[in-house]
Formats: sequence, C-alpha cells, structure tokens
Amino acid sequence: MILLKNSPSLPSCYPKVASFFQEKIKTFLQENSFASQLATKMLEETGTRFSDWIDYLALPFDPRLEKELRQLGLEPIEHPNLKLWQKPDTFLPIVWLVENPPFIKVALQVDYITDFIIRNNITTTIEGSPHFASRRAMVAEEKNTRLYVVERRAYRHIFALDIPKDIIWKYLQSLDLWRTRKRYFDDSWDGMKQTLALTYRIVDMIGHDLAATAVLEVEKEYWQANCPIGDWQKFSQNQLGLGLGNYDHFVFRSSRILFRLLVQIFETLGFQLETRSYFPEENKGTQYFRHAQANLCIAAEVDLKESEKDIDFSHQDLSDEAAGNIEKWTRQEGESLLRGGIYALAIRCDFQKIQEKLAQKGEIFQLIQESSHFKKAISSPSSSPSKKAYLVLVERNDAFGGFDFLK
Repeated sequence: MILLKNSPSLPSCYPKVASFFQEKIKTFLQENSFASQLATKMLEETGTRFSDWIDYLALPFDPRLEKELRQLGLEPIEHPNLKLWQKPDTFLPIVWLVENPPFIKVALQVDYITDFIIRNNITTTIEGSPHFASRRAMVAEEKNTRLYVVERRAYRHIFALDIPKDIIWKYLQSLDLWRTRKRYFDDSWDGMKQTLALTYRIVDMIGHDLAATAVLEVEKEYWQANCPIGDWQKFSQNQLGLGLGNYDHFVFRSSRILFRLLVQIFETLGFQLETRSYFPEENKGTQYFRHAQANLCIAAEVDLKESEKDIDFSHQDLSDEAAGNIEKWTRQEGESLLRGGIYALAIRCDFQKIQEKLAQKGEIFQLIQESSHFKKAISSPSSSPSKKAYLVLVERNDAFGGFDFLK
C-alpha cells in the first residue's frame, strides 16, 4: 500500500496515549462489577473488547491531569460549559474532566438504549425522548464509578440533546425516502444522478449531519440483508443489547466512470476527504472520508492505474479503461450506492477471539494486514460463494487511527 503524497496526514501510533486510556479503563472495571461482568460477556459472547464500545470517558478534574492530557497530545474541544478533550485522527473516546461529583464515568455507544436495558434486565431512566439527537441512561453505579449507555444520531454531545419535533419527523421521512428509493437501473449513470438528487433533497430537509446518519443507517440495513455472517455477528451483539455500536468504517465500491459521482454524494452529506491510498498489487485506489460530527468513516474503492495514483482521482473523471476486480464486482453486483450496497462493514474487535467464534459458524477470514498496531481481515467468499457483502474485522492498538498500516 502506498500512501499518496497529496494525502493530508500520515497515520500514526500513540502508545503512551493508549496506555493512559487502558489504565483508566482498567481502574474503572476494577471498581464497577457490572461493567466488569459485561466486559467479560463482550469478549466471550461477541469477540469484542470493552474499550471498542466506549464513547466518552469522564474523569475527576485535576490540574495535573489536564496538564498530562496536553502533554499526551490531546486537544481541548471548544464547549461553553464542559472541559472536553480529544486525540485527533484516532478512534479514541472523548475525555470529559468533571469537577463535581468526582465520579469516573464511562459511556458505551449502542444502537438502542431500550434494547440494552431489556437485554440486561436494568431499571433506569432514559434522558431524552426517542429519536433525539443524543440520548443516554445510567445503567450501573458502584463506589465512585458510573456506567452509561448512549444512543446517537449525528451529534456527539455528552448530555441528551433535543431537536425540534418537525426535524424528527423529517428525519423519519428521510429514512423512508432512502429505504424506498430505486436501486435497480438499466443505466447506472442515471441511477447515480437520481441518487445524488435525492441526497440534495434530504440534506435540504434535515442538514448534512442528520442526512449522513440517515443514509448510513439505511445502508447498514441493506448490508446486513446481504451479509449472512454480518447478520449473525450483529445478532450475537444484540444478545447483550449492543447492536453495531462498535462499527469502524464502511467500504463502498464504484466503477471508474461513476467514482466522481460517488465522491460527490459523500461530500454533499458533509464527509471530509482524508488520506488517499494506492495498492499496486491490486491496481486499486482508495479515498477515505470522515464525518466528524456524525462520527462516521468511509473507504471508497476504485480500480486505478499506476499512472493515475498521483492525480486527484476523487474529483477527476476516470475512463472506463483498466477494469479490474472492483469493476467486475460492480458489473456483477451493482454500484455500492445502487443495488450492490455496502461492499464491507468493518467492526472493532478482539482479532483472535472473534475469529475463533466465527470459525464455529464455518466462517473463514482472509488476513489483509497484521501488525502490533493494526490488524484487519475480511470474510472469505469460499465459506459462502453466493455472498455479495462482507464483514471486516479490525483490531486497533496503540491508538492507531489509520485505515491501513504502512509497513
């Protein structure tokens, strides 16, 4: 893999930052028995790590701690009332420094708080109404620790955030518009143009952030229907009321002549371009996107000639020459934003444990990359030849925030 020279940043590792978070989480789990038992269940029953689900970490305020965060490279998030910190370009949770009361708080991101409450037989109060932009509930309090679960739609607020009822209604309408849109076209160019027009319409209705959330929510549903092992993994995570809160990124594929339109749709939804990579062994180019507000990441793949790797292939027209594996996939299955759907959805997990569990279902994974910082594998076509969508397993260590590790 070659990280292209016109990419904005080089993926890095931050072992000291990772150690800081690991130590705080370890202390929390020692003090909170419910969270400790849940962490064990996550590993044994779903093959995922407790840390892969954390949305934010709240720590008692201390000037020395604030100094330590700054020394570790965390940056303050502008907020009128709260002391919030983050490590840019990583998948680490937000750190919230709390003056009173002096609790250590951990919040886990789940699909639906009600599912978590029911599955874990908890009695609690949910802050925020259904379809709020942000909801949360405290599910365990022990000693000086509190465990929360949060449910988000486009906004990374600590507390429950209300949005006007008319926006909620329009958000639900947007979900239906995207679910019921036409995906099968004789002319894929016409299909992508219609999809772009619908994207503009939804953005006008609810704004970029909620529109991105709505589109990816529906695309996840479509992927799940096309990926049996992904559906089974989500089912196992649902047994703990978690859903797919541990998603890492989404992989979309496009034919060469339609790649610029795919990029335009994502940019219309508010996604920002990040790194671009070229894979010479596959003649493949990948454009990575991140939506900071909606907390979503996308990898868009296209067949690419070596002579094109230094151009802005995301915004320049590509000819229909140099057809490779991606072009073959789109011809057989369809464009990812049309009938093909998401090519692969990546989840964060314990790399070894989850593969052992899924092997019991007859699923074999093909290793893509493996280092101490970053491990990635994809479900194999040989275990289910008829599949058209895939599950990707990702294990991130040392606060690595990239999508591919440079050897």
